[in-house]
Amino acid sequence: MSFKWSGAGPNMVGEYQVSGHNFILANGTSARTVVLEFISNEITIIANEDAATITFEDGGANTRTVTLPKGSHTFRIKCKKFVTNNKSISVIVSCTNIKAHEYTAPTFAVLGTIS
Repeated sequence: MSFKWSGAGPNMVGEYQVSGHNFILANGTSARTVVLEFISNEITIIANEDAATITFEDGGANTRTVTLPKGSHTFRIKCKKFVTNNKSISVIVSCTNIKAHEYTAPTFAVLGTIS
């Protein structure tokens, strides 16, 4: 059994497929900023009250803020950082093996346009 994570391969497909290393942010009621060492694959937010917000950041100028009702919400999103507000919230992040500093996200404008 190896104790070393695999290195970056072509387009990092292997590292992305090995997702499943979990980072758990315990329930809290203060605004928190979480900087991930590895790119996320999936983020589950458990909001214990309405109007919980989370802002996803890719490490560049791209951010998206979502306001959530009470309940469990799962996002399949690649991000390097996220910020929560002061509502009762806990977060489970499924991380990839892609180191955050090795990932450059495309700008949202490249992915599509809104009219």
